[in-house]
Amino acid sequence: MALRNSPRAKYLADAYKDSAVLLADKETGVYMELAAGRADIALRSAVVSSEAFLKKPEGQGFAAVGQPVRIGTSGVGIAMRKADTDLRDRVNAALKAIRANGTYDRLQKQYFDFDVSGP
Repeated sequence: MALRNSPRAKYLADAYKDSAVLLADKETGVYMELAAGRADIALRSAVVSSEAFLKKPEGQGFAAVGQPVRIGTSGVGIAMRKADTDLRDRVNAALKAIRANGTYDRLQKQYFDFDVSGP
């Protein structure tokens, strides 16, 4: 089970050619299909599924299993205007500082039960 027209759907189609793969039009549809018993497993966004499904009553009895699957080379970032180099430098410095002083790790553990830092 995966979100239609997403990198996850393409990954499943390529990696599991002999499997029946269900696709949903919305991320929430993936979780509804799981909860309804129409799907057994889903390849999902760790952050979204944790907050929108696993920590909710309908997600009880489900868990994230296995090692994370990295699809492609892109990640999540902070968008800003290219010309705003001063802001970029200040944000980068702040991120470096909270990594160095332990704030990042403390906040991550407070809100997530998995590593959101990426590779």
